[in-house]
Amino acid sequence: MALAEIKFMRGEDADTNLADDPKIALIAACIVMQQAAGFRDKKGNAVVDLRQIDCPKCGAPGFNSGGGSFLFQCGAEIVTGEDATLIHPCGATRSDAP
Repeated sequence: MALAEIKFMRGEDADTNLADDPKIALIAACIVMQQAAGFRDKKGNAVVDLRQIDCPKCGAPGFNSGGGSFLFQCGAEIVTGEDATLIHPCGATRSDAP
């Protein structure tokens, strides 16, 4: 599942839609991807990883995508493992960082 495949519900004009907050939308998308990847404990209960790491270039927040990488609010994606690999570059500068 890719980040672009996740769509958020749109609310009425009077509704507060937290999907309009980029950090909350990223967290929600990462949770969906984690569950699609089968994040479970030994008893079969759903597990959610909400640990935040920061983009090494701009400091934007990032979260575990469930697919072996971390996605960042700035657009960067880093594959995790022994040798972390940047597969999508940071799209922000320090002054643009959230």
